[in-house]
Amino acid sequence: MGFKFSHPCTLPWGGVCNFTLRKTRSIYNFVQNVHNFTNKMLFYRFLIAFAALHALGKTLDGSGIDTCSIESGTYTSAALRGIFGGKAYKRGVEYHLTTSLAIMMMKLESISPGPPPEALRAQCDAFKKALHTRSPDMVKLYGDIHSWYSQKVKPQQADTGEGKLAHFLIQYLEQVESFLHLISSCRSGDWEGYLAALEGIIKYFFARDLLNYARLMPVHLAQMNALEHEDPTTW
Repeated sequence: MGFKFSHPCTLPWGGVCNFTLRKTRSIYNFVQNVHNFTNKMLFYRFLIAFAALHALGKTLDGSGIDTCSIESGTYTSAALRGIFGGKAYKRGVEYHLTTSLAIMMMKLESISPGPPPEALRAQCDAFKKALHTRSPDMVKLYGDIHSWYSQKVKPQQADTGEGKLAHFLIQYLEQVESFLHLISSCRSGDWEGYLAALEGIIKYFFARDLLNYARLMPVHLAQMNALEHEDPTTW
């Protein structure tokens, strides 16, 4: 699996990447020669974020949601190949945020008999504009919408029956939330949040047959947790 950036790319921790790397192995070999712990962790997070994005793509690939994106004219099949392959970071994040928001609104319509409140509509409109302009406010706006959903809608789900499709979409929303947790912890420098995000995302590497990451991520997580006792200064 390789990554090629033809334009500067904003990375999960907030930095900018404008180089070309064609093989994951070349990144790994480069990281082994980096002796500064902070710089090495930046590259580890780089790899994990792209792998998590790839896992999200494999979840949706062939599910029918990809067909909806193509038929609606929102994305081309070539663009979706890049997104689902985990190679287009910014476009991939935008795609999964938009898709998860659409699923949440579908759930809201199935539960709530009336139209959404005006405040929620305004938040959704602001979120859509933030996505199109690539504003950093998109993460906060998404969090506000998700918070409203968790408080107003999620408690009512126990009263509704869920079919196989609904169950799949709910699992996808949980996976998106895990991915956003990883990005948020990297950007904010929340070390314990980063470890919690890793613990929540590892299962998707197993489920989506990303075997190299499934094999190495538990080892990486165990080493990072062991720093508290083995290297308190770094911790």
